[in-house]
Amino acid sequence: MQPPIKYGAIFALIGLIIKLSVYLSGFSIEGYKYVTLAYLFLLLLAIALSVRYLYNETYSIQFKEYFKEGLKAGALFTVFISLFTWLYYAKIDTAFLQHKIDERVSYIANMPEKELRQIMEEKNLTRQDVIAQTKQSAETIFSPQFQSTATLIGMMILSAFYSAVLAAIAKSKLFPKG
Repeated sequence: MQPPIKYGAIFALIGLIIKLSVYLSGFSIEGYKYVTLAYLFLLLLAIALSVRYLYNETYSIQFKEYFKEGLKAGALFTVFISLFTWLYYAKIDTAFLQHKIDERVSYIANMPEKELRQIMEEKNLTRQDVIAQTKQSAETIFSPQFQSTATLIGMMILSAFYSAVLAAIAKSKLFPKG
């Protein structure tokens, strides 16, 4: 198995285990920020190890080769995590997204009258219309499809950035050899 595929798959699996552990321990609502940070760190590790592997094998190679190697691992990691994100929110923890929707609607419903009036005047809506519009927007944003798509796009952009930075580091020979 090619190292980028191996690293992408291994770190995605670790990410899935972390996400499920947080869910099973009952901290999915409080711990989602930490899971996101763990995903970002695991993505960086998958890319770094892939680039470093190529660096150790060839040592003198072009920037684009390092970049492609890192992007392979990042893309695989991202696709696995995005698919799991959809599965997780659609089938495993359906209450999480509903909690987020309720949180948004509650925020608008309990907003100070002065601020709510300003929104109502700007959009020419009634109080109930503002709440209904907020709920509709929240239901779109906090859907499994939107979350997995946002994860895919965001992590692919980050994969390209991480790969470029690590390829530049490898090209400048700042990685320790060995």
